Amino acid sequence: MKFYLALALVLFSEAVLASCPSSQFADPSQIKLNSDSLLIVTHASATYDSRYSSKRGIDEATSYARSKGIPIVYLQDNTSEQDYFMADCRPDYRVFSEDGELSFEVKASHVYVVGGHMEQCLYRTVEGVLNSWSKRTGQDFTLTYLMDGIYSTGELVEENDKYYKEFDRFTHIVSHRRTEADPWPKVTLLEIMGVINQEEGEVEYLSRTLPNFEAALTPNYQVDLQLNNSVIKGLQSSQEGDNPPKLRFNFVDSASKLDSTQ
Repeated sequence: MKFYLALALVLFSEAVLASCPSSQFADPSQIKLNSDSLLIVTHASATYDSRYSSKRGIDEATSYARSKGIPIVYLQDNTSEQDYFMADCRPDYRVFSEDGELSFEVKASHVYVVGGHMEQCLYRTVEGVLNSWSKRTGQDFTLTYLMDGIYSTGELVEENDKYYKEFDRFTHIVSHRRTEADPWPKVTLLEIMGVINQEEGEVEYLSRTLPNFEAALTPNYQVDLQLNNSVIKGLQSSQEGDNPPKLRFNFVDSASKLDSTQ
């Protein structure tokens, strides 16, 4: 009896983590995204997130997008398709992206992002979004980071940060007895917020993760960083007058909280 129970658990686990069937990458010239919102999932792969730390958050994000009719784009590279762990196998488009770069124009004025690495491939994805927006100056834009679906190296934590020792201990626990084949498991951006555990420090850290928006958008933009529909930090003032165009970097714990934070 125990043997059959164990076998059932193994089969169940394999089914839960089964990868999506192989499919063709979309031709970037054929991508048509006319919605005002868009979800981009960057490299949701165990090749880079071996803990599957971001899987729950990514699945929450795709489920939310489905419920709201928001188009979904998966960015994938040429690593094993079996390592991609998204539960939703029906994105609107699956696009080749080696380093998180975008090969298509983003027309949506509100973009949600999940995946990683926060400091590398996802960073390039966000740069690509801003470059698309730079061609449509004068409009308001929002970029929402769903933090439990974003994996990170934590490399932006600095030794002089008050929370450095706590973060270093946390990563040592996560890395405990890892093999050389998987020496550096990732943490989620939300887990980093849990280590910081102080709103002012969280906002300051999140501001480090942002790309150079000044290079993409005109100085007429008012730029803000918002955390969970609560604290707002001004990053750039505008000389445009009483109603300048706005760019908001919106950080939310999870897609499961979106309806309560919007």
